[in-house]
Amino acid sequence: MDANVELDKLHDLTQQQAELQMELRNLTENMKAAASGSSQAGLIPTNTRTTTRIEVSRQDRCVYLAVRTSSEEARVRSLVVFADQIFEGESHVAHETAAGQELRVRLAPQKDVAVTLAINALVGGRGSSAYHVFEIEAQLPKFAMYAKATAEDGPEPLSYVRFKVGERGPQVKAWANNAFSPEVVPEPDSPKLSSLRLISMRTGRRLTLLLEGGVVTLGTDDMELAGDLVQDLCQSLQVGELESEADFAQEMGAFQQVLQRVDELNAVRLKMTVDMADSSNIVKQLVIRAEDARMLGEMVAMRKTYTQLHALNQDLIGEYRKRTYNHDQLLEALKEVNHMIQKAARLRVGHAKGRIVAACRAAIKSNSIHALFKIIQSGKE
Repeated sequence: MDANVELDKLHDLTQQQAELQMELRNLTENMKAAASGSSQAGLIPTNTRTTTRIEVSRQDRCVYLAVRTSSEEARVRSLVVFADQIFEGESHVAHETAAGQELRVRLAPQKDVAVTLAINALVGGRGSSAYHVFEIEAQLPKFAMYAKATAEDGPEPLSYVRFKVGERGPQVKAWANNAFSPEVVPEPDSPKLSSLRLISMRTGRRLTLLLEGGVVTLGTDDMELAGDLVQDLCQSLQVGELESEADFAQEMGAFQQVLQRVDELNAVRLKMTVDMADSSNIVKQLVIRAEDARMLGEMVAMRKTYTQLHALNQDLIGEYRKRTYNHDQLLEALKEVNHMIQKAARLRVGHAKGRIVAACRAAIKSNSIHALFKIIQSGKE
């Protein structure tokens, strides 16, 4: 075992030695080419730096990662970007036939996640065949897929969640600068933020953020997005306790239909349980009757009884399949109920989050729909 480990280490060291020797040979050749005035030298100015920026493109419904060099003599030939939850396979390679001072990579994350992009930029001189590798990092904001909204984007959302942040206007502005792409936040030099009017490039839904008198109002028709925003903002502001009031009429209407479906499925389940119990009792009676007929030698009655028993058994199998389907549908509906409770809880922070979960489950258990809606909206019973 020790010999195998030593062989593996020796192999790794040998490979590293070969790579370093090749790198040294390339550098030596570049130095000679530069000294002779050859245009193929891969040398770039010693003070060359690379910068990154995130650009929002409503037309292409994505954001672009742009990597640029500080010198016109240094050309970006290729980019290798590593990022979880962004690319299939966790990496992406971009290159241009004609290398320029800047190279862009298209990013279109399917979820709102903050990601650190690890970038390897291949940079070389004009017409060079050898390149320098710049290892850099860039931060993709969590809500980068939101662009500035215009009047043509339709009315603002009617649903909202509202909560107090007190005298934390500058901290809210700092959060917005980090959570969204810089170009969508108005007045970047101002320490305060009064409003944001955005649109999702994934769904086309509107999003508004208003800050007035220490009260934040997040306007969106997506309750899950509102919860993500509340949690991210409170984490940034280091808020441990937060109460809020919410109004999501569209989602609550759909939720009411889910609750009605749960009641209907429960009623059907109880009815099928009673029917199957009655059928089971009849099966027992038929088995006893068939056995009695056999012992008495009444073959005709026995065959008739077993025929009835077979038909009833087939009915029971059919009812069991219906009950299984009903059970699966009920589980799916209950998952939707639990998901709605979790979404409502994420509109709060701290003890208020735990209280709303307990209160919602108690209201569902007592079948108090009005109380349930009031709890989700106000956070109080």
